[in-house]
Amino acid sequence: TGSSTNEGGFNSAINGWLNVPVSDKAAFRLVGYKIDNDGFLDDDYAGAGSSAGKDINDEDTYGGRLSFRVQPTEALEILLTGIYQKGEFGAFEQVTDEFENLIIHQSADQPFEDEYKVGNLKVTYDFDFASLTSSTSYFERSRYLENDIDYFLEALAGIPRGYSPLLYEANTFSQEVRLASTGEGAFKWIVGAFYLDRNDDFNQTINVSGVPVPQDSASNLFYLDRFSDVKQLAGFAEASLDLTDELTATVGIRVTDVERENQAVQDGLIFGVRTDLSGDFDEQSTTPKFNLSYQPNDAMLFYAQAAQGFRIGGVNPGLPPCDPAAGCAVDVGGTYDSDSLWSYEVGAKLQLLDNAWTVSAAAFYIDWTDIQLSVSRGDGFDGFLNSGDATSQGFEVESTAQLSEFVRVGGQVTYTDAQLENISPGLVGVATEGQQLPDVPEWSSALNAEVGGMVMSNTYGFVRGDLQFVGERQSALGPGSTELSSYTLLNLKAGLETGPYRVSLFANNLTDERAELSRYSLAGVRQGELLTLDRVTVNRPRTIGVSISREF
Repeated sequence: TGSSTNEGGFNSAINGWLNVPVSDKAAFRLVGYKIDNDGFLDDDYAGAGSSAGKDINDEDTYGGRLSFRVQPTEALEILLTGIYQKGEFGAFEQVTDEFENLIIHQSADQPFEDEYKVGNLKVTYDFDFASLTSSTSYFERSRYLENDIDYFLEALAGIPRGYSPLLYEANTFSQEVRLASTGEGAFKWIVGAFYLDRNDDFNQTINVSGVPVPQDSASNLFYLDRFSDVKQLAGFAEASLDLTDELTATVGIRVTDVERENQAVQDGLIFGVRTDLSGDFDEQSTTPKFNLSYQPNDAMLFYAQAAQGFRIGGVNPGLPPCDPAAGCAVDVGGTYDSDSLWSYEVGAKLQLLDNAWTVSAAAFYIDWTDIQLSVSRGDGFDGFLNSGDATSQGFEVESTAQLSEFVRVGGQVTYTDAQLENISPGLVGVATEGQQLPDVPEWSSALNAEVGGMVMSNTYGFVRGDLQFVGERQSALGPGSTELSSYTLLNLKAGLETGPYRVSLFANNLTDERAELSRYSLAGVRQGELLTLDRVTVNRPRTIGVSISREF
């Protein structure tokens, strides 16, 4: 694939896959890819030590997946998968200070690297009465970035130029085993267990730019090393009973025990004294699920469901001290607790006109307790905070229709009324009851249409359009929250397919719409002057290209 982005440059992507049979019972599959995207943001800062440059948010990503599947017997299947990806980005965030002109005023480069590895072993054995599945996974991720800290450092300590590298490393081991009944009987069941062990290590230092980074923590301006270990053990079960030929009742339950250990070292000249922090947390939850479905025929399904959910708490890495002089108005803290919810949903799935028209519709109501939300501190930093209680209610309708042999259309519309019902003490004065939850539009929708048919005896041609609309929404919770404008994106694609060959032309964001994806205010001091920046995360401008592929 090759393409060109307005205000940017040339982009390329290549991917391929290879299937290698070993025998009639075993095979390898190899997938590889590489993505090179030119940037489209310009750094226009002209102050001392300027890092000004063009197209700073370029991307170089590559990776692959190797899998081996073997079926020694009719009942036993083994799948071993390994995944690797590494991405290097010229800028950590796709943000602008001059939204329409795609310009940012950063006084230091913010390069970002992201690397992860995944290994998974899945074993399935089919008994006469049930199917046993075991999934063993290991996940390892490393992220490194350099942060433009100058505005904050000058406000906090009067130092105009800083260097702030951040390193985040995580590894996760998980094991799930489940046994599910098979057969056509009226009673069906699933039982299983899940185990997870996750370690997160975050390190950040702040020092004067150009000065070697000290080896001991106390000699840094700011030093933070935070470690978190989460262990989760859960058991779950689900049973369904066909009350009649059309009516089925399902009951499920999940019991979870979570142990979390947090350790942190804060040190440096800004603190003046080393602080060692630690804390252990143990949480249990029991989350049930209830479902009643009615299926009068193969083309119609109606259902009602109630379920409880639970999310464990976590750690906010990389937050410097909350200093009001630097604009910090909300101290989110180093950790946050779990939250829970009850969700209620009724809906229908219909296949009409001999499956030429499908409709899915649902109405929902969600009641959150101690909801975890990302909160802006007001100084350019944010973190998760248990923000209070909240509700979300609305509906979603999705439909596709085959209007003729050559024309297919589809669409989706969602309405969501999500707001805070109560607010935590830490948000008093910067949030209000009834406030819309951040980044949740009241209305969103999507439309698509495709016209296609044989243009020659052995060639299929098509033209497809996709239209996406996202309504107005709040940018953040906390000081500086603003309303994000609605946006509409249009993508077009046309192509030919003949035998193993496929060629297509595409235009993404055809109208070159500037979409406000997120927004926050950044306050501080730069070169002795008070600074306030209105930073907006923006989408990729109009990108036009061609894609060529061949199957072997």
